Amino acid sequence: MDDNLLRKGPQEFFNLLMQEDEKREQVMSNLFARELALADKALKLQLQGFKTICEDDTGATFNVAIQQLLTRLFNHQLAARKLLLMGYITEAASVLARAIETSWLARYFECYPDEIKRWGKEREEIRPGKTREGLKRACDERKTQMGSVDQENSLYKELCQIGHPDFYGSIWHTKVESESPPQIGLTLGGYAKLEKPELLRETFKWLLKVQMVSIVTMAAVHNEFLGNNPVWDADGHSLIKSLAECLE
Repeated sequence: MDDNLLRKGPQEFFNLLMQEDEKREQVMSNLFARELALADKALKLQLQGFKTICEDDTGATFNVAIQQLLTRLFNHQLAARKLLLMGYITEAASVLARAIETSWLARYFECYPDEIKRWGKEREEIRPGKTREGLKRACDERKTQMGSVDQENSLYKELCQIGHPDFYGSIWHTKVESESPPQIGLTLGGYAKLEKPELLRETFKWLLKVQMVSIVTMAAVHNEFLGNNPVWDADGHSLIKSLAECLE
């Protein structure tokens, strides 16, 4: 939103800001209908996974800590979806980076359940770097075959770079970092420069990439259970393929 509107007074500016958020959400929904349709399918698939787990009557028990992490992972995606629709790009990047951290932690605990007791007591010991390296080790030891940690880490670094409140993150959406000196206008509220749809489309692809990570995570921590569920198995493979095609 044009920062010159501030001259009209904070109250009027705030009211206009709220109105623009609502209008922008509708515009973004129409412009990125394909990406959103896939994103919503991914959310519904995960809900089906939660439903299947809750209705399990085989006597299987699921670790509470991991279920809480899967819940947070789902909520991260919901929050990022809403932020992207309103044009809050850098804020969405920050939330999606946390989603990847949550995914790593859930899979790490599945591979090394004894580490769960340290969660909270020695929080500093379970940083993203530790879980990432632990997952690589688990792959080498054939404890898991789910996910590509190196690819996920590349996405994580990108999201962190954009989401962090540093100079690059602050100017990323303006794409003026090569100017000297850079001319940067304030962006109060959501960013919606619709004359740059490809730039915005890339941000919606972040969400789809994280959703692929999330689906892989849910499958990894409940592999034996969900892998034998025909609905989850068929829908999951089909959706992963659709997401991959959209990201090409």
